Amino acid sequence: MGRFDKITDLIPMIEAEGECGEWVSSDRWPVESTPASNELLKKAHECLDENEDLGIADYRSVLESYGLFNGEDLVAADVQNCDARCLFSMIFAIVREERFWDGILVEYFKSGKMLEWLKRLRELDEGV
Repeated sequence: MGRFDKITDLIPMIEAEGECGEWVSSDRWPVESTPASNELLKKAHECLDENEDLGIADYRSVLESYGLFNGEDLVAADVQNCDARCLFSMIFAIVREERFWDGILVEYFKSGKMLEWLKRLRELDEGV
């Protein structure tokens, strides 16, 4: 079992659901999430707790140490050059940001970035 199986095991569910949420017209709940996006939000926190040795709790500092300072940097990052610590920090940054910016997770699903990051994390976790 890999370090990040809790979130990488969600890949088939995410692929089946596609964009993992959609914008709706309600002012109170602007985004309607799917089971996969809700599971990712939950499981990412579990992964963080289980991997304290990676020092990812301060994910922003971790990302800055890789030269990733904002969302544009995350989107532009070459995942083939990222290690598991960097990738999980990228994923976790978006998970945390969802708490303050409804819909950012959906946007990362729609762009394909979240799935790209999860697949690369799975490869690294499996030693591929």
